[in-house]
Amino acid sequence: MSSPSAPPSFIGYSPQLDALRAFAVGGVLLTHFWLEQSFWGHWGVRLFFVISGYLVTAILLDARDQMAGRGGVTGVWKTFYIRRALRIVPAYYLMLGAAFLLSDQARADWAWHVFYGTNILISLENDWGFRALAHLWSLSVEEQFYLVWPFVVLLVPRRWLLALFVALIVSAVLFRLALTGFEGGPIRYVLLPSALDVLVGGALLAELERRGYLSWQHFRTILALGLLGLAGQLMLSATARNTDLYYIFSGFFLAFPMITAVAACRLRLPGPWRLVLEAPTLVYLGRISYGIYLFHYPVIWLLAGALREFDYILPPAGAGQFVLASAATIIVAILSFRFVEQPINGLKHRFRYVEKHRGAQTGATG
Repeated sequence: MSSPSAPPSFIGYSPQLDALRAFAVGGVLLTHFWLEQSFWGHWGVRLFFVISGYLVTAILLDARDQMAGRGGVTGVWKTFYIRRALRIVPAYYLMLGAAFLLSDQARADWAWHVFYGTNILISLENDWGFRALAHLWSLSVEEQFYLVWPFVVLLVPRRWLLALFVALIVSAVLFRLALTGFEGGPIRYVLLPSALDVLVGGALLAELERRGYLSWQHFRTILALGLLGLAGQLMLSATARNTDLYYIFSGFFLAFPMITAVAACRLRLPGPWRLVLEAPTLVYLGRISYGIYLFHYPVIWLLAGALREFDYILPPAGAGQFVLASAATIIVAILSFRFVEQPINGLKHRFRYVEKHRGAQTGATG
């Protein structure tokens, strides 16, 4: 790569990243409501992880650059956790409260869900089984990541961050390799170390951006790596699906095209791409994607129960269920966003990483 340009300050809002979130959650709904054996849900969750790793790390790097006079590292930690809590906690516990009232099965595992340990519960049993709230495993992974990641970004010397991020990405592959004796169970999939290649892959992109390497000048290199990763993933899917090899390397190969997608949207794709990725409906669905993901599993079993009261049966997984359950989920997510998430999230302006006159921190996960 040639000499980088100066890194930008403040991440700013990127509508095309919200469009990516819409595609990510759409993949999850497609798998859970229609094509149950498809890979779209797996890809969607991994894309969420890359976006989260990128945005959170970009925010922390900006805060680190500006933290003098703002209480130092302690002040940034405090601000970060308050802002994260305002964004994710209200809707999460609203959903849990409703689930506990309506589901004996949800109440049986209540402590794991309340303390963001759903992924640990699944891994201990090494079996998905039937769990009303099994989808919370990915939110547990993200919350556990948020607990430790500020310490890494704020305390590790900047000159070591890039090498550390690469080592952590490799560590995810080694972790899955070490667990190859678990008969393909979810333990290799749901724990935080298994997701570090995609989470830290997003972080790596944020660090490259800070060093000036996120530009159209360097995008061809990023695109080439993304295409190589996509080719590796497709080859695995075609020749080694449901094998140890697939579980070990799938997340690693997927990280590259997803990092490429995030980089392209961060640079703001032009022309027809912009028309699609900045379409108001798609961007809005991305903005409410947290609620869509959060509520989609409870909605499906509530919908099935409600239909039974009127002597109807919820259509089996297929186009009918996809349309009906997706529509119901989106309605619930809109209500949650409008009346719970948005008002409480608005309080974040009271907790800034930097003084107001220096700029506005508008990244969606801040």
